[in-house]
Amino acid sequence: MMRDTPEAIRMAEDREAFRDLLERIGQPYAPSSIVEGATPEARERSTREALEAIIAKYGSFAWAWLSRARVHRGQGRLSDALAAFGAALLRDPALVEAHYERAQVLAELGRDEEAARDYQAYLAAVPGDLPAARAYVA
Repeated sequence: MMRDTPEAIRMAEDREAFRDLLERIGQPYAPSSIVEGATPEARERSTREALEAIIAKYGSFAWAWLSRARVHRGQGRLSDALAAFGAALLRDPALVEAHYERAQVLAELGRDEEAARDYQAYLAAVPGDLPAARAYVA
């Protein structure tokens, strides 16, 4: 069961922060991603709308920019993802997830030297991550 893993705890904390921000900007927390039977398009639209509302109101919230980057990446919009990862890192240079995921995108685009810098930043903060270390060496 994934319930008590660090990743599950972090995801729960992120959801709680997301819910709190939505309440502060007056947007109800009922994204279609939690509505049974929602289409992938409806989930994506709901997520995008919530992120846009948070970014419009709290542009310095790095996690929202990271989430935006993940949405773009999932859609295959890699240059938009890179821009959003960069925005997240401008707001929080210690956001290790952004370094790691931007490194992956840069590597996908064949921009190996840039990817190496982000892998190095990530691995300096999370030295025990063997899959990331393997990706960096590859």
